[in-house]
Parts: sequence; structure tokens; C-alpha cells
Amino acid sequence: MFIKRKLSGSKINSNLPLRGLWFTSAQLYPSLHGSSSYINNLSEALGSKLKLDLAYFIDEDEYVKNSRIYQPQFLNIFHIPRPSLNGINPLHSGLNTYSSVISPNIVEWIKDKFLSNTYDFIVCDYVYLAPIFDFIPDNVVKIINTHDVYGDRHLALKWNDFEKKVSFCISAEEEDSLLERADIIISITEKEKQIFKPRIKKFNKNILPICVKYYPKQNIQKNTLQTLVLKEKFKIGFL
Repeated sequence: MFIKRKLSGSKINSNLPLRGLWFTSAQLYPSLHGSSSYINNLSEALGSKLKLDLAYFIDEDEYVKNSRIYQPQFLNIFHIPRPSLNGINPLHSGLNTYSSVISPNIVEWIKDKFLSNTYDFIVCDYVYLAPIFDFIPDNVVKIINTHDVYGDRHLALKWNDFEKKVSFCISAEEEDSLLERADIIISITEKEKQIFKPRIKKFNKNILPICVKYYPKQNIQKNTLQTLVLKEKFKIGFL
């Protein structure tokens, strides 16, 4: 499996079963967003081959709704209550960088959890969670599941001040400072991987960019489409 080959190196004893922690602030069930489906898809692949736990950093109400039965890929699920922001995140240079997401209870939980050196690697979703790597031992392989290239997207999309306040928004320089904390960076498309490669190369830290595409479990089969075409007209809409 790709992840075991990539993780096997100087930081990990490849003769022992790998043990990992997936750290996310995304709601995994129900999968209302593509990001949730992608996280479940990738973590299920990992959990079938390795020992994988979940650190679930979501608010109490969301956690109660997320029954354990929907995350069978994780051996253990640890809930870290996400504090209420009571409105929009604090802004940095007019951008909503999600910096306040790294709350004191995360830091304390991470420090306590890694005192026993339980895990060989950790995966976090989105670059804004990467500051937790500062509190994790050097021998643990640190992986960012990026989901997207967020640096300067507000410029490319020509966001106004309101859009910058309500959505995650970060400069390319700030994103680079977060990517620099990782050993491995996962992109969902090859195009994004090629965008990251020259940016992380300047760090001279051998950060490895890899692309893991998302393949849905269910696809419309060709014969199904042919049957529909023969029987009746149909329309496909994209939202």
C-alpha cells in the first residue's frame, strides 16, 4: 500500500505494525461535503491496512449525532470538544485564517497523548490544523491532507471583504509556513501536487508531495446509461 511505502524510513521501524492518528475538524457523518467523503475514503483504505485512531475535533452536538458505527475504520475515537467561536474567526490582515481553531484543549490533549509515543504518524485535515505538529515529537511522521490549494485563492476568486471574513482564507506565504511543518503532503489532484512541489522545495526539508485521488464507491455504470437512453430521455444536472 502506498502509505506504508512512503512512511517506511528513518523515522519509523518498518518491522513493526504502523500505528497512526487521524486528526480532523470535519464532520464525517453524514457525508454532506466532498471533503467528508474523501476523508472517509482515504481513512478506510488506511484503516484496512494499519492501526488507525481518530481524534475528532468537533462540537458536542455534532459528536453526539456521529454514531461509532459509521467510523469502523478507526480502532479508537477520541472526542476533543471544539469550542464555540461565537461568530466569525479573528481576522489577520483582513483574512479569516482559522488561527483560533488551535485552542488550548487541543494543545493539552496532543501533549498528553504523545507522551507515551503511541503513534508512528499523524494525519491532519487542512493546513489550518498543522500548528498541532509543533507539539508532536520529531520521530512522528507528520502528514497534511490538504484538500485544496488555499494560499491566495481569495485573490484568484476576487473575493470581497465579506467573503474573506466568512470563509477560510490565507496568503500563500502563510500557507507555506504551515506546509513546512509536514513530512508528507497529500493532494487530491495531480495539478495541485505540481503547484505544491516548487513551493515546498525551497524549504530543503525533503517534504514529500503525493497525490491520492478520490474514487467513489458507487459509479453510474455504462450499461445503466445505455438502458436509460434506450427507454426514455433523461437530464443530468450539476450543482
